[in-house]
Amino acid sequence: MLLDFFILEASECVERLDGHLARAGSATPEHDGFTRAARALRGSATMAKMQGIAEVAMGLERIGNALREGGLAWSESMRGAVTAGIDDLRILIRGARTWGSAEERRASE
Repeated sequence: MLLDFFILEASECVERLDGHLARAGSATPEHDGFTRAARALRGSATMAKMQGIAEVAMGLERIGNALREGGLAWSESMRGAVTAGIDDLRILIRGARTWGSAEERRASE
């Protein structure tokens, strides 16, 4: 039951993250909303004991914070890395029910 709720909530968070990227186009995504979605995903993953997903979400949260604070510049390569991270999160969330070493490895990378 908890895992089902996690998958639903995590999927919604990932869609919000993706939406922030889509609305921004090539510009920097809106910091606060992006960071809030990443933080919500991290919290949900932590509660569900999905540590690999929580770590990826924490990385996205750190990017959002660094963008807001001016410590990180947005670029096409950064956009590509964030997009790849969001795509990986989708795959990891789909694999939550059968989490194993392959998913753990993907999350670490």
